[in-house]
Amino acid sequence: MRGLLEEDFHVKVQNLILIDDEAFVFGAKGVPIEYDVVVTDGGATLIKIKSSVSRDDVYVFLRKIEFFKKRMGMEVRRGIIASPFFERDSAEIAKKNGLEVYTGSKPSEQEGEGRNE
Repeated sequence: MRGLLEEDFHVKVQNLILIDDEAFVFGAKGVPIEYDVVVTDGGATLIKIKSSVSRDDVYVFLRKIEFFKKRMGMEVRRGIIASPFFERDSAEIAKKNGLEVYTGSKPSEQEGEGRNE
């Protein structure tokens, strides 16, 4: 994925770990906050890839986005969660909070949650 994005779309892709010295994300100081993929081109697209997504996962990702913006001083243009399975209501919560949701399942299998992309 990294090669495709960097070569074909001319963006920088990196895995990033920031140390949360303010206890912003999890309420404990010194916790490493990992970003699965960060694509920068003057702004950032943060992507969370998980095998299964719960409501808690959505809320944690939203906090991680806020922490990234605060720490890096960079605009986050898109927040994306990609997963084959979203637990009940988690995709709707993500969408209502401005996140894009991508899943490989058919909409009928998850009551319309996620995008079939």
